[in-house]
Amino acid sequence: MEEDKMHTDSSFKSATLQLNTSQGDNTEPEVLINTGARIKRPLSLNATNVGDLNMSDAEAKTYFSKRVGSFENAVEDCKSLLNSGVDGDIVGAWLLTEIDHWDNEREKIVILTQNSLISVRYDFIGLKIYDSKKVLLHMITKLQEGHFMYPEKSVMEPRKSVGIRASWGRTETLSFSQKWNPWSSAIPYITFTHHPLHHNVEDVDIITYNVDNFYKAFTQQVQNCHLEKKTGVSPTVTKGSLLIESYASLTSMIHNQSHLGFSRERGGVSF
Repeated sequence: MEEDKMHTDSSFKSATLQLNTSQGDNTEPEVLINTGARIKRPLSLNATNVGDLNMSDAEAKTYFSKRVGSFENAVEDCKSLLNSGVDGDIVGAWLLTEIDHWDNEREKIVILTQNSLISVRYDFIGLKIYDSKKVLLHMITKLQEGHFMYPEKSVMEPRKSVGIRASWGRTETLSFSQKWNPWSSAIPYITFTHHPLHHNVEDVDIITYNVDNFYKAFTQQVQNCHLEKKTGVSPTVTKGSLLIESYASLTSMIHNQSHLGFSRERGGVSF
């Protein structure tokens, strides 16, 4: 792990989300959606045989999030999603890649507070929030780090990256309607990996894009929250393969290879 360097702030704007934290014995934890010389960067997590993911500075500059002040200003915008009475103070903010249950990669601003995890899809070109997902930390029951893997009969190209996954609820198994709905908002886990800018060989400051740095702070805060809330639950923290249940998804191949989930310049066109 690299030395922690996180963006901190204790000021908040008025909240635009309301959390329903009441639960009966048979209810799932609620996730709220608001639709308003070559240098190899360490992949960490004991990564081996992951290939060369280095990125030049010229390629890095095609990402709008790379522009001076862009990330910091976006985080300021995202504070409108926070409720200081529920979420508490900000612990840190990162720019990571979220991988959904259909194997699609998307650029996400990830804000960790004392009590919540907020994943925000932000348009760095239009400077606006697309959507967001909020998870209460004391609902999280499992944290896992490791290499990504596909099912045995999958024809998907193996991923070279490593990542982390946080799960909540009684099971990680998806129902038929969840599995076959690419827009389902009820998936009981969230998966992150490094942002591509983590592999910019000419950038000396890559903490913001580092999933390892995030995971270290995230794990500690989840454990702290369980203790403070006196849930009586000790979240499981493990290392192991992270299954992506995709067999032959042409759409995700095109989506990911074209980096459509990221705000970028593409041959003179920005989207």
